[in-house]
Amino acid sequence: VFGVPLSQSLQYAGSLVDIKAPGLTRACLPMLITICGQFLSDNGTNTVGIFRVSGSLRRIQEIHQSFDSAPEYGADLDFSRYTVHDVASIFRRYLTLLPEPVIPVADYYLFREALDLSETSSLANQVDAFRKLLANLPEAERLVLLYVISLLGHFARFSEQTRMDIPNLAAIFQPGLLVHPLHTLTPEEYKRSQKVIEFLITHHENFVIPFP
Repeated sequence: VFGVPLSQSLQYAGSLVDIKAPGLTRACLPMLITICGQFLSDNGTNTVGIFRVSGSLRRIQEIHQSFDSAPEYGADLDFSRYTVHDVASIFRRYLTLLPEPVIPVADYYLFREALDLSETSSLANQVDAFRKLLANLPEAERLVLLYVISLLGHFARFSEQTRMDIPNLAAIFQPGLLVHPLHTLTPEEYKRSQKVIEFLITHHENFVIPFP
């Protein structure tokens, strides 16, 4: 599943989850995302430096191998052998190793332009602009993005315990969510993309959220 397009890996390593979406009750998300996301939600809200502090390289590789192996693709993983940092690290790794960011490169500039509306428009109009962009994403990418920003919004509520506020979370996840190959060596472009992710996390409740 690592390094494989979402639309492809979902065919054999997807997980049906309940979602909050008009006309939908269930959706297919990567098994790694849902299983690890639930584990982290249940066990990681008091973990200092979650998503920032790396886990054990050996244990991370074990988890990687489990999720990359047929026929279970991680469904039978024994989480009691691993720490929160191990699981958070594999969650990040999965997103970073996707062949294309969750927000496709074709939509990169559109999402950044929507953020610029803050200078000339109301918050409601800005949220609406992002809603339209999200609606136009391929379904697999849209649902993964909504799940991730909802999960990060959940963790942001525990920032006093984890010392990971929204800017920190956005900085960690931006490389897997919104990046352009021409901007990989440009710090100011990274910061602008991080602001987009910050906005999405901050206002995640205004979007369709598949994370319970």
